[in-house]
Amino acid sequence: MQGASAFRGFLYGRELDPSENVRHAIKTQWDWTAPVGKGQRFGANLNPVLEGLIGGWSLNGVGRVQARTVNFGNVRVVGMSQDEVQKLFKHDLRINPANGLETAYMMPDDVILNTRRAYNIDPASTTGYSELGVPEGRYFAPANSEGCIQRKTGDCAPSTLLIRAPWFVRFDIGVTKKFPIKGQTNFELRLDVLNLFDNINFDPVANPGSGATIFQTTGIYDDPSNTYDPGGRIGSLMFRINW
Repeated sequence: MQGASAFRGFLYGRELDPSENVRHAIKTQWDWTAPVGKGQRFGANLNPVLEGLIGGWSLNGVGRVQARTVNFGNVRVVGMSQDEVQKLFKHDLRINPANGLETAYMMPDDVILNTRRAYNIDPASTTGYSELGVPEGRYFAPANSEGCIQRKTGDCAPSTLLIRAPWFVRFDIGVTKKFPIKGQTNFELRLDVLNLFDNINFDPVANPGSGATIFQTTGIYDDPSNTYDPGGRIGSLMFRINW
């Protein structure tokens, strides 16, 4: 776990201020050539037909499985425990009523609605809340409440709420086959598959507030231009002649 400290003023000094961090990360890389065929341990003198079938194969790739954590910040958790928040915090594809499109959310609808209610305060109304209504059930709320006003972060609610986000999983592989032509000359055919298991790694979002788009995930792991790696499974076929 990595973090930093934050200056809370001369009266309170510095406090640990953990940010998004990597708890566990398992990375792997492999490069294996089948020991069969010309120049290999087995079958160095295979006839051309067998050499073309079983010789010259190689496999390589990289993989990453990583746990991520996000910080909900200085919020009050109402109607649920931290363990329950952890179980609820996951990607779920649902229809967005605003546009009718399938959207990834990270909290159930009732938590989202009541969180918005808790943050939409209207002192002029009889209830103290906006037309969305009074929050009920389970939700996130501002640290300040009618029973507690913070002088500094952490007085009325924990200064941080760290929750583990869904795992990041990614495997890229490549398969190469070489066909001998004559002498050192060969024809090489290669297939690369990015994101072999087609796992869409959505960006984790922890943004309780009053807006209609809280806990909506709009980003995924891809390259900045969204051209070389759009995030889903993609393959490429390459061939070349080596001499």
